[in-house]
Amino acid sequence: MKQKYDITVAGISLSIVSEDDEKYINSLVRLLDRRIADMTINKGKCSKGAALAVCALDYLDSSLKLQAELDAIKSGK
Repeated sequence: MKQKYDITVAGISLSIVSEDDEKYINSLVRLLDRRIADMTINKGKCSKGAALAVCALDYLDSSLKLQAELDAIKSGK
């Protein structure tokens, strides 16, 4: 069943709807928040917006590559 969650990522408050449980959602938020903090603190010149964009591109890239691998396995290639 879908649930609404209020989350904060990189200081930005959001409401999301998900079928996943709160513990899982919170673990995703912590991972993303930590990654953004690492990029903005350690890199110095990286803004939160840039860090969010880089994270989004990285996660999308990983997702698409995994989907392509899964499709290849399913088709026997």
